[in-house]
Amino acid sequence: MSHDPLGFLKELAPSLYQILNSEQLKEPLIDSVRIEDGHKGLQKLIVQHGSTELSVHSAYPDKEADKILEKMQFHPHKLTVAWGTGLGYHIDCFLEKHPNQQLVILEPSYMVLQKAMRVRNFEKWFRNPNITFIITPNPEEMGQFICSQYNFHRHSGMQFLELPSYAKHFQSAFNTVKKIFIDNLSKFTANMATIMDADDDFLENCMRNVRHFSRFPWVSSLFGQFPGIPAIVISAGPSLHLQFEKLKDLNDKAVLIAVDTAYPILKKQGIEPHFVCTADPNSVNFIHLKGLDVSNTHLVVEPMSWHETLEMPSVKAFISNFDGYYSSYFAYFAPDPAKILSWGSIASTCFDVARKLNCNPITFVGQDLAYSDLLTHCPTSRFDERYQASIDAAPAMKRYTTYETYHMQMILTKPLIKAHDMYNSIVLTQQNLKLYAGWLEEQFKISTQTIINASERGILKNHCKIMSFDQVREQILTQKHPISEKINQLYLNKSPYLHKELLQDLEFKTTQLKSAQQFAKKMQKNCLDLIEQAKNQDTCKEEVLIKGRFSEMTSGANCGISDRIILGWMEHKNQKAEVFFQRSLGKLVGSSFSGELVQEMGELYYNYFESRHKAFTDLIRFLGIAIEGCWQALEES
Repeated sequence: MSHDPLGFLKELAPSLYQILNSEQLKEPLIDSVRIEDGHKGLQKLIVQHGSTELSVHSAYPDKEADKILEKMQFHPHKLTVAWGTGLGYHIDCFLEKHPNQQLVILEPSYMVLQKAMRVRNFEKWFRNPNITFIITPNPEEMGQFICSQYNFHRHSGMQFLELPSYAKHFQSAFNTVKKIFIDNLSKFTANMATIMDADDDFLENCMRNVRHFSRFPWVSSLFGQFPGIPAIVISAGPSLHLQFEKLKDLNDKAVLIAVDTAYPILKKQGIEPHFVCTADPNSVNFIHLKGLDVSNTHLVVEPMSWHETLEMPSVKAFISNFDGYYSSYFAYFAPDPAKILSWGSIASTCFDVARKLNCNPITFVGQDLAYSDLLTHCPTSRFDERYQASIDAAPAMKRYTTYETYHMQMILTKPLIKAHDMYNSIVLTQQNLKLYAGWLEEQFKISTQTIINASERGILKNHCKIMSFDQVREQILTQKHPISEKINQLYLNKSPYLHKELLQDLEFKTTQLKSAQQFAKKMQKNCLDLIEQAKNQDTCKEEVLIKGRFSEMTSGANCGISDRIILGWMEHKNQKAEVFFQRSLGKLVGSSFSGELVQEMGELYYNYFESRHKAFTDLIRFLGIAIEGCWQALEES
């Protein structure tokens, strides 16, 4: 009676046994699989699809296995995933060097596995409690399975044993698996490594902008300087194009304050607002300013704003302070760090600037907060360049994609809701835009100034007067004021920024962070010692000692840092890891003391201190940028 190499599956995985025992297997990417002899008698799998043949292994599969393992850069606290079995040389290599490591094997082809298991014995893998198989041609199923295997307080990331041939032949499936896993991490925001690799634009921009703080006055020098002079807040909503001609001769009749997205639109029309507010921390919104001559306006810039903003040629700026996590620290060293409110939309900043300038009344134009006339934005904005670029690339597209169609297509990609506009008609908007309108209306309610909405479109309607812009011009904008002259005078009154004192404090904080780095590594070593102790000893006999060491880790969570500012940065930068740690630790409260519990807690604390160490390292790097900026500023002064 011949030996059945798949027989052990009858007991372990009967459904898989039935599939692999069939001679009628068919797959879209594989026509047939055969075995060939290779170097040193090591066999190879050859996959054929149409006229294409692909060797699953290289001519030297043993050396290939070593290279695969080396490329992975093994880390004991990451979940190891093998993408493809082939004949398993790379898996044997991994298990030889890491016999007790958890391993998940993903195999997208029944045909490959069927042939492989008939020439090599995989039974030891299927019976190994540290190995989990997922065998399916469905990549969505694989991705979800990986998510179920990933233990958020045991694993600090994922690492792949990746067969090069599989990455090539099953590339689409592999990409889908990884995307599902990454999407789940983003959804649950639990993986500490992912969290710590998140965008640091807020922090980095603040540090890069430090050297400019003596070049420009702070916006507080403008406060109260324009009593009773009208202000116009200009946003880039769809309705702005209705007011182009009416905005052209108003520079001596009202303080014009524009959002950054509106500035290039206004500039094309020959309109130069007195102020342009900008605060976006990434480069996306900087496209509205990049390459423009900004010498005829004054920017109101928050320290977190994209760092190239203050490096623009001939730029004139007032530094503002939103009282954020990082900018409030730098404002402490300013002569008068008065705050500007900002909530969701940069238009809220423009409004608060107008209010603190003591302007009255304050009129809004282009502030739709809705897709008026089925437009996503004001015509002629820089967003229109995308439409024009698509037409230039394929002129025939204009036959079936008009400008209006382009806008409607963009609108349909958004999470739309219906709302009533100022005329009580139904208009399309989004929930966040509706929230912005609500915030502005609450501010209108508590403001001492008269607020007018002259946008003539949109949903901003409560606690303000609704007027046409023609009415505003005729009834309110009737007197001339030396507005530009006043601004230029105030701009020259620069109070010294305390760069020397900031430098001393930054150097002191850097010293604390370096000490905290060492503390975190010490705590990680304690975690590893406890994990090994739990594996090799009767843990319960050492219960009092072990609990004492965990208590020491809890009390040392801040790694010796007592500086209130640094702790605030840490809470902000590491907040998702902090929340996850507390939640995970809470789940373990009341668990019976055991070796398994000690291992689990040890791995949890290890990852926690890893996230803190990474945060300390990042902060040291960023503070180094600020220190360099201070030296530059002091040399230039």
